[in-house]
Amino acid sequence: MNWGYKIMFVYVLFVVGMLTLVYKCTQQNTELVADNYYDQEVKYQDRYNKMQNAATATVVCNSVNDKSLELSFPSEFANRAIKGTLTFYRPNDKQKDFTMNIKNDNGKMLVQSDKLSGGYWRLTIAWSCDGKEYLQEEKLMMQ
Repeated sequence: MNWGYKIMFVYVLFVVGMLTLVYKCTQQNTELVADNYYDQEVKYQDRYNKMQNAATATVVCNSVNDKSLELSFPSEFANRAIKGTLTFYRPNDKQKDFTMNIKNDNGKMLVQSDKLSGGYWRLTIAWSCDGKEYLQEEKLMMQ
């Protein structure tokens, strides 16, 4: 084999490698974490302020069983009106994400859902009491 064939072999190998990489890139999932990602970035200071408020009033999350989760609000909020939402985010499957309203029962809330399948979840607790807003994020591993 002379050097002309060797150069042609290297070029063909390069083209085949590049076409393989292009094919693999087109098969990757490229959806964003959130549909309105840029709007959320603009409003990040509000989010940060709410997270600072929640640093002094932390909600405790405990897994009860496979499909249940217990949230315990701070004791000073036990008999007060709490409004807000729980957002369950599943990083590997957008179809499993869901949101529910907070129902305060003497500072506790039991979340029972068939949607809480086993695996990794990110829970965002956005709540307000007496005009002050709080935001807390938790990482959950459900069995």
